[in-house]
Amino acid sequence: MTLTREEIEKKIWIRFKDQHLDKDRETLISLYDHLTRRIAKIWACKSRSAEEDDFVGIARFGLLKAVDAYDLARNVPFETFARRLMTIEIFAFLRKEDVLSPYSRRRVNALANASNRLLAQGSPLTSASLSSEMKVSEDQINKIRRDALFLSPSSIDLIGESEMTDSSVIDIDKIALQSELRDRLTQAFKYISPEDRDAILLRYRENLTYREIGERLGLKTSQVAYRHNRGLSRMRRSLFDLR
Repeated sequence: MTLTREEIEKKIWIRFKDQHLDKDRETLISLYDHLTRRIAKIWACKSRSAEEDDFVGIARFGLLKAVDAYDLARNVPFETFARRLMTIEIFAFLRKEDVLSPYSRRRVNALANASNRLLAQGSPLTSASLSSEMKVSEDQINKIRRDALFLSPSSIDLIGESEMTDSSVIDIDKIALQSELRDRLTQAFKYISPEDRDAILLRYRENLTYREIGERLGLKTSQVAYRHNRGLSRMRRSLFDLR
């Protein structure tokens, strides 16, 4: 009897969750890769500093995370779950890249200043109070708040009260955990190729974009994204093996 596409996919999912075979992971990523192109096209239209290939690479990283984390027992379609994780990865990238126009940045800074004035007066931070303070509509306030999501924390003052931490308190358990994690990451780096390692180090140590890494290494943006994601995937698997 010939199996339907849905039945074939279900068999692959069940086997992957049971055995965690790389070939099944690659098959699942291939089956749902069309989602990355779809979401990349949407976000490329909104970005000033990143190209569609950048977003494809980022979305694929989110897709890889989704494949590994998806729980078959939950009554949630994988496409819905994957889109959520891909969007989270893209938001993280956009915050880091700080892609807003100067006008949008000024509006977010104005919102931060208005928030601080209201807090100094003891007034609540609501859309209505901010609308009155800035003399704009509540819809505009909500749009500015959405823009604020795209800014890195260093770009603007925090809107609202910030949480203070006591630097005199030393968490020994946290220090030990960080030391252990550092050792495990060092070990995990041995499991990836020099090409993938270069892409990862340039991305996180030197804070370069995929495009900038490509210019330095003489690669296309999509090639950089592939090496970056492949390396992180292998590191993640090795970290599980090293536990």
